[in-house]
Formats: sequence, C-alpha cells, structure tokens
Amino acid sequence: PIVTTRYKKYTDVDKLPYGDNCIVAIASYSGYNQEDAVILNKSSVERGLFNTLYYRSYEDEEEIDAQGNQILFGNPSYLKNIKKDNTINYDKLDENGFIREGVYVDETDALMTKYLVEKNSSNDSITRIITKTVKFGTSGYVDKVVVVKNKDNLRTCHVRIRKNKIPEMGDKFASRLGQKGVCGMLLDQSEMPFTKQGIVPDVIVNPHAIPSRMTINQFLEVI
Repeated sequence: PIVTTRYKKYTDVDKLPYGDNCIVAIASYSGYNQEDAVILNKSSVERGLFNTLYYRSYEDEEEIDAQGNQILFGNPSYLKNIKKDNTINYDKLDENGFIREGVYVDETDALMTKYLVEKNSSNDSITRIITKTVKFGTSGYVDKVVVVKNKDNLRTCHVRIRKNKIPEMGDKFASRLGQKGVCGMLLDQSEMPFTKQGIVPDVIVNPHAIPSRMTINQFLEVI
C-alpha cells in the first residue's frame, strides 16, 4: 500500500512518520464521541500524545510595615514563641523559609514563610508566621526557586511550580482551526479501528462535529 503524507509517499507503512502529525479519524465509533466529543488512543497518550507541562509562579517579598516592623523570611522551626497555622506543612522548607527545589507540593504545603514579631496583651513577644501556599486544588513539583534582593536589601522570592498534565476523560481539546470537544473515552490501541494498511488513529472525531461547529476549513485541510 502507498500512504501519502503532506511531505512524501511511503510504501512501507512501518516507516510512517507518526511523530509529524496527529492521525485523526472522522468516524462515529462506540458512541463515546457523540456530538463534538473525541475519543483518544490511550496507547498514544501513554507514549506522550497531548502531554503538557503547566507552569505557575508564586512570589512574595520582605517588607517593612507602616509601624516600622520588619516582615522577613524565616523558617518557623528556628523561631520561638510562634503563632502559625497548624494545618500547613512546614517540613519541606529550607533553613531560610523557602521551599526546596524538586519536592512535590499541594495546597497544604508552605512555599515560603515570613515572620513578624508582635506584642500581645501581656506585652510578651509573639512571632506571627505568614505563609504562602499554592492555590487550592492545585499541585505540582517545585521547578525553580529564585531569591533576589532590592535596593533596600530586602529579599524577594520567586517559586515556579511545574505540573505534568496527562489527558483524561472530560478534558477539552481544540485544533488550530477552532474545532473543539471534550474527551469522551480513552481506548486502548487494540480496541481502536484501523485502516486496511494497519494505521490506527490517535483521535476519533464525530462527523457531526464538523457541521455543528461549522469548521469546514478543518475538513478541507484533512482532504
């Protein structure tokens, strides 16, 4: 068989450049790609198809408040008479109060901590801990931690969180031509349809999605 790609013809199916483009089949299959939903090849996803890295950055800085009190970075483990949130995990911080690179964090882990020395009603010194965490429901690995100083010799900490997102059911996908749809099912390659040349698609798109989204340009490009 001769299979044509956008670059050249291949007489050997085993030598097809599968990495060049995503192989898309326009077909109704098993009912899990109804309307404009899509079915993904689970084996392709396990090989890295549509796997993405998502980065989110957080930052905080030392400061001096209106009363002249210094709010500085520090690890609560090295401070006395502290007042902190007991639901937060501070074990992943270094001695300066910054999260360590390479560790996994979620909303219960402290990314960076600052302290402020205050006086209570008995005129005793209490160290209040101010904590920065990731947003609720997010998580990932600490990719980079950068600490810089400004002209007032106060430090600013930047933390970058990296998360590897693997496609799953319910995720929305879109082509560059505006055709979009959610993932209705992840099927093993052995359960996917195939052509007489043995080509298995990476994505199955319902034919109903083309007129409903009016993405005729995608259909023309496929042809």
